Amino acid sequence: MTKKRLSFLTTLIVLIAMLVSCNADATSSSSGTANTSTYKEAVSVTSDSENLYPSTYNEDDYTSWATYDFGTEYVFNVNTKTWEGTSPEEAGVATVTLKSASLKVVNTSSSAINIRLTGSNSSFKVTVEGNSQAVKVTLDNVSLTSSDRALNIKSSSVSYVVLEGENSLETLINSEDKNVLKSASDLIFDGDGSLSVTANSKNGIVSDSVICILNGDITVTVAEITCYTDEDTSEIVADKGTGIKALLGFVMLDGDLTIYGNNSTKGYESKGIKVDGFEADTLADESLAAKMGWIVIDGGNITIRTQGKAISAGWKESEDDKPASSANYPVPDVYINGGNIDIVTYATPRDDTATLEGVSPEGIEAKNNLYITGGTLVLNTTDDCLNASESIYISGGLIYAYASQNDAIDAGAEENQGALTISGGVVVAFGAGAPEGGLDCNSNARFKYTGGLIVALGGSNNVPQASGTTAYTANTSSASAGTTYALVQDGEVVLAFKVPSGYKSGSSVLLGSEKLSQGTATLISGATVQADSVFNGTVYYGNVTVSGGTSTSVTVSNTSGGNAGGPGGGFAGGPGTRPF
Repeated sequence: MTKKRLSFLTTLIVLIAMLVSCNADATSSSSGTANTSTYKEAVSVTSDSENLYPSTYNEDDYTSWATYDFGTEYVFNVNTKTWEGTSPEEAGVATVTLKSASLKVVNTSSSAINIRLTGSNSSFKVTVEGNSQAVKVTLDNVSLTSSDRALNIKSSSVSYVVLEGENSLETLINSEDKNVLKSASDLIFDGDGSLSVTANSKNGIVSDSVICILNGDITVTVAEITCYTDEDTSEIVADKGTGIKALLGFVMLDGDLTIYGNNSTKGYESKGIKVDGFEADTLADESLAAKMGWIVIDGGNITIRTQGKAISAGWKESEDDKPASSANYPVPDVYINGGNIDIVTYATPRDDTATLEGVSPEGIEAKNNLYITGGTLVLNTTDDCLNASESIYISGGLIYAYASQNDAIDAGAEENQGALTISGGVVVAFGAGAPEGGLDCNSNARFKYTGGLIVALGGSNNVPQASGTTAYTANTSSASAGTTYALVQDGEVVLAFKVPSGYKSGSSVLLGSEKLSQGTATLISGATVQADSVFNGTVYYGNVTVSGGTSTSVTVSNTSGGNAGGPGGGFAGGPGTRPF
């Protein structure tokens, strides 16, 4: 046989093999049957509880100051450096020290003191000491830039700051006082005005107690490079900087808060909102033991763009200074009952090394428990979107969590701790590839599911098997980026969602609804969906109509174990660009 004939036969065999391979691929990618039916059903967003709060939290502690009588108001113009009318010193209620670059007012009375600041000065700072009485400071179209702390409120029972017009406070780089606005007591913001805070040295707004926002439009910017001058050595010290930092708690009731944490230098990545928590053994007042360290968000709008953590109720738990009794530990819980939260973090997660401090650019972190009963959360992070060292409880709200390099929702810092309970709301969780996932609670036996809608994708997913689980889930390992899906059972639409176009990580899909029942359901891919509402381009609800697409049967259960999918799973799509 000639070489020419051998070449022809070889080519023919290769062509036949290619045709067989193409036919096999076509069969594999078109599994299921075409959907020729139209399904209609109302998909509702449910909630099973009312607002939750720490046992030591009382809203009246903060809102009551809006109607408190602070007495006579004294007006100071920082531009002319003069009092407009009688000064508090002339009135016999305070001592006043006025220098070329500073004003210091010390209350000498047994009543509250009330100061209004107006005007503009590019080299000036203001200090108000309350003599253990309440202090009210109204910022009335004032602009202060200082080489030290721009506004400092000391020795007061409460610091009530009212915003009128447009205001700005800035502390220059290498400032000795580090922080732009500091209060030694509860710091409460109110008013219809705005405040822009620029932190070039370290932190923006700081309190040794609780920071509460009743109203106002506040923007805090932490610079790309943050350095301050050490008071003792006069050396320049680099620091990461935090937008809002409190020792005992943070409360958001209304208003608008925007934080930009721009320092991306490795080891110095800036943060958004941080509550440190405290150990009562280190404070004189041990009556506060185990009462503080929490974050409460009831309303308003929070927008955070940071390199490091966005919102954190933390506690370092250093063994060197840990209280002898656990009764004196702080309670770093986070409670979200309402409001709109929009978070993006940017830094690449990094473990501590001998030469560089680690960074965990998580969205919302609770060093104890995290409770979500309402609100709208859109979280796009590199590290976990939602993280709790102990447990996460979700009973309402709309949650979109996209973590590009870790779990979307992670409950439990250690393998033997933490639980995840979902009983209402909408939970959309896009996690990274294996071993990360959409939902991680260290154990299926610690995942309880009784209601709400779940769409969870990633390299793995916990499956709810905890005692008391009543709602059902469906698992699959086949979904495509940019594709719309609908889950139908008994002729009714149970759930409809769309995978982001840039998402490609994962081989596990977990879908849940309290409307599902044991047995099988139909998953329709490539469906055309019309709905009254869509949450962040992913989950459809209200009156939902589904037509077209390809149907595949999936198993529905509340007792199945393990993760769906395997090495053959995954998502079709592009090069994994972030969908935000």
